[in-house]
Amino acid sequence: QHSAASIGRQGLNITGYPRAELGVGEALRSLARACHAVDLPFSLTDVGEQSPNRQSDDSIVALARNERFAIDMLYVNADQTAATANTMQQRGLPRAPLRLGFWHWEQPELPQRLHAAFAHLDEVWVPSRFVHDAVAPVSPVPVFTVPHALQVRASADAVRARFGLPEDRWLALVMYDFHSYQYRKNPQAAIAAFRLAAQHHPQMGLVIKTINSAHHPEAFAELQQAVSDLPQVSFINDFLTRQQTWDLQACCDVLLSLHRAEGFGLAPAEMMALGKPVVATGWSANMDFMNSSNSMPVRYTLQPLAHDVGAYAAGPLWAEADIEHAAWCLGQLVQDPALAQRLGKQAAHDIATQLSPAAVGRLVRDRLQVLARDRKSTRLNSSHANISYAVFCLKK
Repeated sequence: QHSAASIGRQGLNITGYPRAELGVGEALRSLARACHAVDLPFSLTDVGEQSPNRQSDDSIVALARNERFAIDMLYVNADQTAATANTMQQRGLPRAPLRLGFWHWEQPELPQRLHAAFAHLDEVWVPSRFVHDAVAPVSPVPVFTVPHALQVRASADAVRARFGLPEDRWLALVMYDFHSYQYRKNPQAAIAAFRLAAQHHPQMGLVIKTINSAHHPEAFAELQQAVSDLPQVSFINDFLTRQQTWDLQACCDVLLSLHRAEGFGLAPAEMMALGKPVVATGWSANMDFMNSSNSMPVRYTLQPLAHDVGAYAAGPLWAEADIEHAAWCLGQLVQDPALAQRLGKQAAHDIATQLSPAAVGRLVRDRLQVLARDRKSTRLNSSHANISYAVFCLKK
């Protein structure tokens, strides 16, 4: 239970999954680290019971304050916003003068069934221009873009032997969470591109890092079948700490992500932060930080989603990566180490400049100052739902 004594002071009451080992949990932790980097205080309210993922990451818990601030941040997606608001009410937490939400979405349109979540919020934050362009056209409240903050370092003793990986292969890494939908992450396309490239570069190896396969046995069986004839594949199907994940990434030579859509693209961004080349579909949120000078965006075509995929309804466009182009990109990196080094160096520089905790923290702090200044003159409530708000977006 937080004290209400300091309500009104600038800071964030962050509610979400601060200990959960999943993308939205790590995204929340990145916001907390950004706040900490600019001395912006925050409190934490854990509603991790709403997530099926393991809850064991305590990396930001000690940074939180035991007090309440002027702004609530519901760091859950639109489908969990109402439940989270109800949980806060049941716990007796007073609603702050302003309430924000932080949403991710991986289609170019936000479906009608999620629009009711706007009623619980005064502003929505999103991690990329891709999500902004899905949410802003239907939002009755301001939409503000805040990318995730990255602070990624490999251990000095990060070695392949720790992960049972071969020393004599050039390793491409594919990684995803089965809860994030295998069809969206599209490892089959990555495997096909690897297979094609390895025909000309037999020194290549493939590392497939997944979590939550036990909850998706059919999808896992499909994945295993796709590589059953490839001898140079290593599986890591287990939870790793963030540090272990960064060490694994540092031990590989390239990240291969032929996703159909990303709301941010945490794995590509982390790999780039480590100075590694990335070969990834050149569409959706990862293109906020990827370009031809710091990575290898893969050509694609856009196709309507032919069937429902979990939370994603059939109809809106998703990308189909060009497998032959992806294979060519891998081949270029294998045969030209200088190219891989050049891309990796530029990638590390760009991520440090754009996505460091300090850079993102300044963006957050400045936006909160605007909200505090305008709170009296611009009262964000339902009577203003038809006002045309300015949309704030982080420029690339």
